[in-house]
Amino acid sequence: MDVGSTPRSSSASNWPFEPGEVTVSELSRELGISRSLLQRWKHLAHQATETAVASNEDVVPASELRTARELERALGRETMEVEILQRRATRSRTCCTRRAWCSRLQ
Repeated sequence: MDVGSTPRSSSASNWPFEPGEVTVSELSRELGISRSLLQRWKHLAHQATETAVASNEDVVPASELRTARELERALGRETMEVEILQRRATRSRTCCTRRAWCSRLQ
């Protein structure tokens, strides 16, 4: 098993253990991964649960967060572009109204 993957990477129907049925040491031997890695996963899962409960909000999948971040970035870029174009348009009008010789008036 890959060290970076989660122990439940196989389908849930193939998972042979119920919570509390085996110790972390037994499970690590069964899965062929280090005990400390399992302890870390357990700690991170517990931390994530506490954070989700404490926030009192819906838990959002990471894929949706990525999509939201991408949309926010795109909106930010578009907003900047609109502001730049508005500034250019304002400068152009100011330039043309001040100088009768401006090439834009001809």
